[in-house]
Amino acid sequence: MPNVGNLLGHSHTRLQRQASSALVSTSYVGVEVELEEVGNANWELDYWNVERDGSLRRNGLEFNFREPLFGVDIIAALDELERGMAMYGERFPLGTVIDDNTSVHVHVDCRDLDTEQLHNFILTAILFEQVLFKYAAPERENNIFCLPLTRAEDELSVAGRIAGTLTENSSDGLRMYSSEAAKYSSINLSALHEFGSIEFRAHKGEWRKDPLLRWTNILLRLKESAKESIITKDTYYNAVFNTHPRSLLNNVFGEELASHLYNTDIDRQLTTGAKLINEILEMATRSIDSFTTIEEGSLLSKYLETTGTDISSTRSADTAVSDFLRFMSDQRERENMSAGRAYQLRRAT
Repeated sequence: MPNVGNLLGHSHTRLQRQASSALVSTSYVGVEVELEEVGNANWELDYWNVERDGSLRRNGLEFNFREPLFGVDIIAALDELERGMAMYGERFPLGTVIDDNTSVHVHVDCRDLDTEQLHNFILTAILFEQVLFKYAAPERENNIFCLPLTRAEDELSVAGRIAGTLTENSSDGLRMYSSEAAKYSSINLSALHEFGSIEFRAHKGEWRKDPLLRWTNILLRLKESAKESIITKDTYYNAVFNTHPRSLLNNVFGEELASHLYNTDIDRQLTTGAKLINEILEMATRSIDSFTTIEEGSLLSKYLETTGTDISSTRSADTAVSDFLRFMSDQRERENMSAGRAYQLRRAT
């Protein structure tokens, strides 16, 4: 079975570096940390690129891993950022470097996964999306740069298409549909096309090592559980509705990490995730013939009427739906960018 790196054309060169017992996986990750009021110093760090970010205000900066890191280098990088911020705090106040405008983005490498494992990873991430929000930053569910799938129906469609193409080991389909995904989703599948990773955007701004390490391990356990086939298209329903939530969390994340994720609203969160998975699997397995029946007045029918697209065959119907999804994705990106600019203007005034 081909791996994701081969399908997407992203080479996967495993550097011979040392693993760390502080991490639950030997996977590569990339970390981006957004902070405000930290631009008063000349930052020179070994593991991080530091640059201005237009979405941040008040001397805001973005700290990015210089390259995907693994093992002891991840720990060293998080140590370095915490030390740098502590030194910065000796000269400038740190009380305002984190607010509702800052965030942490973590890319989890998927190039080493086969298509079945990636399928499991996507389903597992979606199942726990609400749980992750509750832990990382509940307020970010309303952030236009971090949309949950419950509020992004078109993104759910793209996820369904990706899931469908993974069952066919289609490199063209995986490249096309992942390129249609929106960057500003809490689970950013467009990073598959660009980097061979899945990006998680739910966490609020943070610079301390321990919270960043815990969050990284939570996401790495999502990947490892996908490799272990704990959550699959055949097991998710039983896992949610026939397993105690605490047991499910323990199975996926391990007891220590699960203790941080368990909350009193866990039943609703998992039920929501299971419903999303069900919708995605229906999209993934739906016959192309079903798209030849299009409801009058729907967005798709208006698009087909405007473009004069022929859907007399199942092949042209599939192409029409793909073109439509791409069109809607582009439209949403323009709307997000426009909303983002308006948001920045409001914050600046």
